[in-house]
Amino acid sequence: MKKIGVILIMLASIFTSGISQNVNQKLLVKHDKMSLEKIQRENPVEYEYLNMYVTESCFFVEMPNKTIDYLELKKINVETGEVIEGYVITERDLENFNPYEWNVQPLPDRNSYYKAGNTGKLLIVSSDFDIRNEAGNRVRVRNFNK
Repeated sequence: MKKIGVILIMLASIFTSGISQNVNQKLLVKHDKMSLEKIQRENPVEYEYLNMYVTESCFFVEMPNKTIDYLELKKINVETGEVIEGYVITERDLENFNPYEWNVQPLPDRNSYYKAGNTGKLLIVSSDFDIRNEAGNRVRVRNFNK
């Protein structure tokens, strides 16, 4: 009986560590590891959405020569959520970009735009609808191919 208990504990820890290894480090800026593991187990579509949000929903383009409705991109203190006043955005900030570290928010049904300081770049953030739709499609395809 004790052997079965030990085996079950070992299997549980292997399963948990397998999930832990898959946690995207960008997500840890806003979410703790345990809650991410729970979301990953219980709501794979939401977990896929979170991953897509931090890795694929934001991209930079050259600032267009036409008038566009945009907000200014601002760095935030991840602990307080407050804007870091006077922060100067550089090209380096745009590499390995994590939207949780900025004042970025996807709009429900359309893309949003943010001017990245004086870098000459415009950040395009996909709509919440588009990100969620793609996340659901990816999970369905993954489940279908199992």
